[in-house]
Amino acid sequence: MTKYFRASTAAPENDDNGRIIRYQFSDDSVARDNHTIATSGWVLDNFVRNPVFLFAHDANALPIGRVVDVGGRAGKLMGNVEYIIPVILASDTRPSPCSD
Repeated sequence: MTKYFRASTAAPENDDNGRIIRYQFSDDSVARDNHTIATSGWVLDNFVRNPVFLFAHDANALPIGRVVDVGGRAGKLMGNVEYIIPVILASDTRPSPCSD
């Protein structure tokens, strides 16, 4: 079985160091396993105390960045990830903007 996921990205306007990319982490649409997470159910208090960004959700490895400016906007969970090193993109261009 092939599994797909959707991710929207954009470079924030205040990214002058080449290390920040904006992501849509979640929304209230039905996921591939037929579940939903209500936007009213997002409680981020614990996360914002230590907003680490892990590679492949690997809690045994060092973080590759931190999440800044995270929160719900228009039914979507959006946030900026500030990577430890500048992001190198295969096309050598910034991602196209995502709507939020």
